[in-house]
Amino acid sequence: MEKKSFKNRLRIITYPKFQLTLLIGNFIVTGSIFGSVYFFVNKAFAKLIADGIAAGLDQQHAYFQFLEYQMATINSYIFYSFMLGFVLSSVWMLILSHRLAGPILRLKGYFAQIARGESYPEIKFRQNDFFTDLPPVINEALKTLENKKS
Repeated sequence: MEKKSFKNRLRIITYPKFQLTLLIGNFIVTGSIFGSVYFFVNKAFAKLIADGIAAGLDQQHAYFQFLEYQMATINSYIFYSFMLGFVLSSVWMLILSHRLAGPILRLKGYFAQIARGESYPEIKFRQNDFFTDLPPVINEALKTLENKKS
């Protein structure tokens, strides 16, 4: 297998179709959470405004000004929380998907190398990758096939 440069080793998006699909799904889920929280918080404030009107308060009453201020503050906190949650969950998802995609890409390249008839060393995965139990099984299977050929 060819040696990868340091820059390629730091690339987090190694399998774009898989990883970007996860990020889009992450955006949809976190966006749905944001949307539902935003909707219900604003619905609660609408109820408080309706209660103030039903109580006969003037539209310029401090109660409505206070509600308006609180609603704006809470909505901004909801938005910032959504952004922070989305960024953190996306970073985590990219790291996790990188540990999943790496072994798949390594296997793909490894078996392509074998199919081309090139010599191949024992396959190894990175220390933190998932599926670290596969290389010993694959290496043993290839040794068995090699012994049967001989």
